Amino acid sequence: MWLTKVLIVLLCYTSCSYGHRNKFDVNIPVTNSQSVLQPQLYSESNISKTCEVHIKRYEAGISKGETWALQMLDSSANLPSSGILNGNLIYLGDFDTCINIKHEAEISGKYCLGSLPLSSGASKDTSKHRNLQTPEARMVAPDGVLSGMFAVCLPDSCSAEDFQEYSRNNIKKLNFFENLCTSKSTKPELDAGDITTISIISVILYIMLMSTGYEALTSYIQIKPAHPFLTAFSLITNTKKLLHTTSDSGQISCLHGIRVISMMWVILGHRYTKTNMMPMVNRLITFEWFLKKENMIVLGATVSVDSFFLLSGLLVSYGFLVATSKGFKFNIFIYYFHRFLRLTPLLAILVLIHATVLKHLGTGPLWNYFITGLSHPCETYWWSSLLYIQNYVNSSEMCMAQTWYLSADTQLFLLSPLILLPLKRWPKVGLALTGFLTVCSIITSFTVGWIDELYGFIMANQNNDYMKHYYIQPHTRAAPWLMGIILGYIIFDIKQKRSKISINTFINILLWLVALSILLACVFTGQNMLEDTYVYDKFANAVYIALMRPGWALGVSWVIFACITGHGGPINWFLSLPVFQVLSKLTYSMYLIHFTMLYIISAQTRISTYFSNLQMMYDFWGDFAFTLGGAVIFTLAFESPILMIEKVIFGKKEKSPPLRDQATVPEEDQKKIEIP
Repeated sequence: MWLTKVLIVLLCYTSCSYGHRNKFDVNIPVTNSQSVLQPQLYSESNISKTCEVHIKRYEAGISKGETWALQMLDSSANLPSSGILNGNLIYLGDFDTCINIKHEAEISGKYCLGSLPLSSGASKDTSKHRNLQTPEARMVAPDGVLSGMFAVCLPDSCSAEDFQEYSRNNIKKLNFFENLCTSKSTKPELDAGDITTISIISVILYIMLMSTGYEALTSYIQIKPAHPFLTAFSLITNTKKLLHTTSDSGQISCLHGIRVISMMWVILGHRYTKTNMMPMVNRLITFEWFLKKENMIVLGATVSVDSFFLLSGLLVSYGFLVATSKGFKFNIFIYYFHRFLRLTPLLAILVLIHATVLKHLGTGPLWNYFITGLSHPCETYWWSSLLYIQNYVNSSEMCMAQTWYLSADTQLFLLSPLILLPLKRWPKVGLALTGFLTVCSIITSFTVGWIDELYGFIMANQNNDYMKHYYIQPHTRAAPWLMGIILGYIIFDIKQKRSKISINTFINILLWLVALSILLACVFTGQNMLEDTYVYDKFANAVYIALMRPGWALGVSWVIFACITGHGGPINWFLSLPVFQVLSKLTYSMYLIHFTMLYIISAQTRISTYFSNLQMMYDFWGDFAFTLGGAVIFTLAFESPILMIEKVIFGKKEKSPPLRDQATVPEEDQKKIEIP
């Protein structure tokens, strides 16, 4: 019994002594130096009757040392706690213990996260600039309010309002909302949408099983399948195609490596982003991390998307020119339908999953908080995602936010015939038109940056204007794509004429140094915009916005050009490794699912993490492995079968097939490698 009493004392006793650090005080509205859940009813009249009865039983249980009551007390966070001045502001308690509490037949545990606006003594920041060099700026939100989150465990008969009343005696400003509360009784049940999604996936898996069995049987008895459709969903056929590599001269091998590395870079950048949204015991360290130059390799990862835009434009023009040079007729309906058929089935099933069953795929203190943000936009705006227009229609609430790229790239693809047809018939006119449009896109980017007074470095922007008006819009991101169109024409011309480009060693080394310098400059510049000594220069930032991404595309263009003309050396060897051919076939699925995988993993966290580069790399490789495994499943189930069906449908029309927007001529390698 003495151990029980000691436990109660330890749980209820907290210290309220705070010092000054970096001349920054956090004034926490805690009264009487009490625990968040020191059992003491604030106002019985404001709490529902059933909740009041159960809370009294809970308090009595604590006094008697009953296990279930002590578990409920132990599951709640205690405040004050250590690490507040290091940015440790989220206290999750013990989620699993709380929701698994069961006392007799009436009382079960209910876990709620309360949000706590903490006074920082800072005034509201109305500027557009985010300065991360001072403690105030690191910890204070734009409205001048610092927000914490604290866990409370009470009987599940209590509502969020009851939680708030119960806690007011100790923390006056602690706010509770029902969507941040979890108990076994509130677990969502399967609805019609969930059942529909599960049924569709089950049917597809059944078809895969039957198709695989059929192919195995025909192979065993050594007869030819009656029709290619019967093996379109076969794991045997699709796995062979996935693992197949080729050294065919018709492909641009280095693109595979560029695509895979860019995809890994995207995942790495998003891992850091997601971790920064999660509870951390040393949050302030992350902002010091932002100011270290070597970490720009992560902060500058957004240029990886410009590599995808470049590859997309290159493959659109190269595929078009290769197809038309072989006498294939251009049919704009098939051209567009081919694109829609290749991209949409996998996207559609993922949108459906997000809108329905995603909420059932995990639990955790922050699960509802994060997953609702993923599922709600897909429930409401699923149609704009499938029409590839959500970067214009609902840019603030995009379904699968990473698919802004698909929208922008598809919009550029729809306009591509206006460039490709002149490029084929009048090459000089087509090149001049493409160059003119590239300049127009650069000028547009400059204008947007100037008018909206944007900071060139994405992290330095305080509001969302950078994302909405510049980052996700095709007219401001078109320059790398248009440069890819030009590069695709150059590569086609070189291969068509079978001409050998001769560059002497000195010039080759010089061009490599220039290209690498441009690439490094695009990644490692802009960090000074986060410093408190930085003075905003409207013109300089607009120029940075206009030229940084085309500059990156220019550097990558040289890498591709050098590789295909025999001047890539070991870099070409590395980028052309067979393993990249296999992984590149998975990059579309990886791009679509990685963001959700990161959310699912992060939203199930039970404890605060410790931020460090070593920990982030450890998490990244886990993210990559999970994403890769998921991509294999989704590729074999929802992407490869569509490619096989498309081949059967369009393969019969040899005189007028869909024009390929890929980099490889062989059918087995004609994947959607123009996108990640």
